[in-house]
Amino acid sequence: TFRVTTDGSVSCQSGSQQELNWTVSCLDCIAPQATFEIVQDCDNFQYFVSVNVTTLGSDTELEIANTQGLASTFITAAGTYQIGPFVSGTPVQLQLVNDANSLCNLNSANLVNPLCPQTLCGSTPLAEEYCYVNNENRAWAYEVPPGSTIRLVFQRGTIESNSFDDLIIYDGPSNAPGTPILFEHSNTATWNLGPEGSAIVSTSTNFYAVDVTTTGNNLYMTLTSDGSVQCNTSTTFDPFQWTAQCLGCQAPGVSYSLTQDCFSRTYTTEVTVAAVPGPQGFELQHTQIGTTQMAMSPGVYTFGPYDEDQLTIIGVTDPNEPTCTFTSDSLTYDSEPCIINTCQIITTEHCYEDNTDRWYTYRANENVPITITFLQGVVLAGDLITIYDGDGESTPPLYSGTFGGNVAGLSVSSQNLDRVITMRIRSNASGSCTDGTAFQPLRWDVGCGFVGVNENASNTFTLFPNPTRDRITIGLGEEVFGDVRVRVMDLSGRVVLEEPYTVRGGGMHTTDLSKLSSGQYLVQLATENWISTQRIELAR
Repeated sequence: TFRVTTDGSVSCQSGSQQELNWTVSCLDCIAPQATFEIVQDCDNFQYFVSVNVTTLGSDTELEIANTQGLASTFITAAGTYQIGPFVSGTPVQLQLVNDANSLCNLNSANLVNPLCPQTLCGSTPLAEEYCYVNNENRAWAYEVPPGSTIRLVFQRGTIESNSFDDLIIYDGPSNAPGTPILFEHSNTATWNLGPEGSAIVSTSTNFYAVDVTTTGNNLYMTLTSDGSVQCNTSTTFDPFQWTAQCLGCQAPGVSYSLTQDCFSRTYTTEVTVAAVPGPQGFELQHTQIGTTQMAMSPGVYTFGPYDEDQLTIIGVTDPNEPTCTFTSDSLTYDSEPCIINTCQIITTEHCYEDNTDRWYTYRANENVPITITFLQGVVLAGDLITIYDGDGESTPPLYSGTFGGNVAGLSVSSQNLDRVITMRIRSNASGSCTDGTAFQPLRWDVGCGFVGVNENASNTFTLFPNPTRDRITIGLGEEVFGDVRVRVMDLSGRVVLEEPYTVRGGGMHTTDLSKLSSGQYLVQLATENWISTQRIELAR
């Protein structure tokens, strides 16, 4: 039974509706089952439809017909069949034909490929602008190389209520059902698409901050509008302005690595070209400073050296496509591999050269301070040893100077919770160890807990209180006999107080610091057999 009922308004008889037309026959067949999927071929401005037939139904031979006039495909078994090609943007409907009974035909929906994407291959944003018109049904598509993502940001733009006009941004290559949505115009009032205050003429309208990033390498944006208010006829609508940018975009066949020089705190950037360049080669450019090299063949191309805090970004351009530059990620120096982790004693000897700028960073791998103690070494006037309480010159200096020219006995411990200490050795061009002017190379021990730990040893001393207000007491072990000289130095190495005394089997000695200003000082004791130094704080 089939029944038709109508109301009192429009109808076929009044000429406003089509005539009904139907077929009745016996359903003595089983329809096939299949799914349809579009396969893009953007390079050739065409597409295919992949038909996955899971069952032929009651027909032993199915015809796959199409509305675009291509020859039908006949199949006798389930499987996947590619039909086409069809011109990009041209809709098609496929039909699986049961030649015994048309009621068992299977029709696809009207199919058309999504817009072929525009490729973004460099980190420079692509700027777009569009003033939309009435009855829009428009799309934009972007694609980046695998492993990269796309960021799309609206600078400004006005759109009417979503009851009439709509803008949707999809996280994928099309607007197919199930594709995740990154943004959708969801308000029933007119809104601006840029950040707050970005509008030029539509200043009284609310603002979206449209700033989206894909999870993959495709983005698809659609715009629809009705036949009334739109940008090109309104004096209160700003045109759409947006940028699309590739994030993490790397040139195919090109990779990057850094080679560190921990002693100089510099690095070089190595660009490895694995792909064979074209006849004009690849242009490799350090985008921050403009340094350029041409890669005419596969190989390793080196940029630098650069200071550890200098950023490197390499752009790769194929002269055959000069508008497209592949840009590396930000390449930066990682100081962690240069830190020496230890609590065992490490002895180092270094004969410094002219124009030296050399760094050593140590970290205690136990929960105790770490200490640098010099065993010997001559430092010339004009040269400098600086020891920092941390991993570099942004941390407080514990000592800076020459220690009177002979650094034997200079001993400095870390004071920070990270248990890190850094030494920097700098020299000028007027003499060094290597030319014999500084006749003794530097030699030092690094280890944990040196200062004030072995208090009863014959080559060290105790010092208290620390901090102090005015006086310090120096304690020596009973093995110490003879003359002792006390020197108090500021952190530049300048002697600010000096006094001798004599001991017979150790004991205690008090030194008055009341005439010195508050601050950090080094207290050095020297006997005929050894020199030792400790740090003291004078606080009032």
